[in-house]
Amino acid sequence: MVTENDEWERIEREIKWRKEKTDADLMVVYSLRLTKSQRVKLLQLGGPQWIRNQIERSTELCSLGENNAGQVCLGCLPALTGPARGA
Repeated sequence: MVTENDEWERIEREIKWRKEKTDADLMVVYSLRLTKSQRVKLLQLGGPQWIRNQIERSTELCSLGENNAGQVCLGCLPALTGPARGA
């Protein structure tokens, strides 16, 4: 038989466990469909870590301003590295 004290102890352990979790521990799985050639390109770019970096980068750039942010969020802004278009 579970007593009220047992239940409180279980809840406290769960709260402590959740507080100890890092971002890496709280990751979720996301699936997407790619063609074989897209999968090869993704792996050449860096795979899942490249996707995570792109998400973080776009989040940072979205705070820069509406014009650039809109382009970045839509995926239209060219990469910041390398020569500019038309140069």
